[in-house]
Amino acid sequence: MDNFDELKMTWAAALMKTLGTMNEGSQELLLATMTQMCQPLHKKLKAAYDTSPNTAVIVENIPDFTDYHSLWLTLQLLAAKRSRVSTNPEVRASTLLEESAAAIRLIANDLVKIFYGNKRWTATEMNIDEAAIVCSGLALVKLENEKFISDLGDIIRHKINDAEGTDFILLAKGSHYMRNFKHTKDVYALVHARAMTKLG
Repeated sequence: MDNFDELKMTWAAALMKTLGTMNEGSQELLLATMTQMCQPLHKKLKAAYDTSPNTAVIVENIPDFTDYHSLWLTLQLLAAKRSRVSTNPEVRASTLLEESAAAIRLIANDLVKIFYGNKRWTATEMNIDEAAIVCSGLALVKLENEKFISDLGDIIRHKINDAEGTDFILLAKGSHYMRNFKHTKDVYALVHARAMTKLG
């Protein structure tokens, strides 16, 4: 599967299609399948920020803003799937939880690198609704990159006045986790205060 769009859509569609399933076996199979797909996805994402000598970065292969935030959302849903099946004793006894955690970290690190180094867009172009999507899954993905979280916090501070109803729900969830980091301890209070002002 060489085409980035095909890989991205397959990865996202497979997860979205089975979000509502209550079958435990299906949940485990899905987690295993999505984990296996992370490695080829990683290779495609790496091509978006690889600055090695003699490496030609093709702008069209860099995820646009829509794709970028869709990938964050899908990664969060994958992490949620992992959390859901982690209570199964058989799953805990296998290597699936460890492998899926490593895969989630791998893709999260790719997305952070794209945030800082790609030739298609800059992080300052991110809107508040896009920042809210990324912010909402920080705890699920267990991202601990303090610089990234700090810069995301700056975007939220600068654009919080543009937030609407659903944005506040996502921002509240993510900014609660951001309180664990020294440069973003104030973001949760800011989001709460703005939500109270705008929504009453």
